[in-house]
Amino acid sequence: MNDPARYRWLIGNESEATDRAADGTPLFNSAMDAFSTNPTRNYTLLSLSITRNEPTFNPVNALTYINTVNSKAFTILNKYNVAAGWGFCRLIAPTTDSSTLSKYSEVEYIFDFKAPYSSLLDSKGLTDSWKWRILDQGLMGYYDAGGGVTAMGPIGRYEGTVFTQAPSDVRLDGTGKPIDSSFSVLGHTPIACPTKLPAGVVKETAPDGAAVFLHYPKYGTSDFMALNL
Repeated sequence: MNDPARYRWLIGNESEATDRAADGTPLFNSAMDAFSTNPTRNYTLLSLSITRNEPTFNPVNALTYINTVNSKAFTILNKYNVAAGWGFCRLIAPTTDSSTLSKYSEVEYIFDFKAPYSSLLDSKGLTDSWKWRILDQGLMGYYDAGGGVTAMGPIGRYEGTVFTQAPSDVRLDGTGKPIDSSFSVLGHTPIACPTKLPAGVVKETAPDGAAVFLHYPKYGTSDFMALNL
């Protein structure tokens, strides 16, 4: 029961869909339209396994932390410092069978670590390491209909006297307005969406200003310091 915790580093390979190049440039086809299917990006996943003896395995505690991201910076084994938002708890589970006569339970913790893609932090101070990064685009926008009324309509352009809706999603600026000022909403000047994005969503503008990515939380958060590892 009093044996020190054991740990080992694990190296794995993961892949995920991406909509930007390594330098942050959005991925578009030659018509400057988003691809119908995003390419995948392979990366090396660094993980840490820690095994220690505990009086008993606590499943409620395990379920509280599994599939969450660290809400605050924390230190593991008094030697490894992890910034807020970089760590993900993949597993907390006993390593062996137990019986009603067991004096302790050997429990393994596995954490995955990812560096952020950008330097932007959300309102909780978290990075985008474990978030969805979605290209802001769509076919609908908002305009001032007069009399204090904000209306929603299709984004497009006039071709002569005929308004034609955009044939594919138009890149938006993070407020609901098209980045390309040649677009209108049913012939009206686009205005910002009256409903703001949720507080935890971060807007990231591409280096060339040609696109905006929205960072949405993918997992819940918890304070890993409370695990006392």
